[in-house]
Amino acid sequence: MTRQNLPGPDNQPLSRKQRRAIVGLLSSPTMAEAAQSTGLSERTLSRYMAQPNFQQALAAAEQQALIEAARQLAGNAAAAVKTLFDIMQDETQPAGVRVNAARNWLAAVPDFRAHVILEKRLTELEERLNGKKS
Repeated sequence: MTRQNLPGPDNQPLSRKQRRAIVGLLSSPTMAEAAQSTGLSERTLSRYMAQPNFQQALAAAEQQALIEAARQLAGNAAAAVKTLFDIMQDETQPAGVRVNAARNWLAAVPDFRAHVILEKRLTELEERLNGKKS
């Protein structure tokens, strides 16, 4: 089986054009732009979108893209926090810039705390479902 003909999630092979369509859909904000970037028509993309195997492959690709984006965000979080902190503490910056940095800093704290709590709760639920805890 060639790389361009790898199977989708239900083991039906995706064509090279379908794989190209997935890349175009992931990298374009509109169906029209995806069609233009892939050299496929909007009608072809719409037809692909109606196929369950293509829908599954697209959903899997979208999930992978989100995982990669989250990994990049997590990897750069410390630098972002340091930048905000540095600006907030830099008295040579205009007051408005420092206030904005402080607001962003304060807004991030509850969001981060909620994320940590939800992640912990989700992990506990998954462990219970898998029979690791009673």
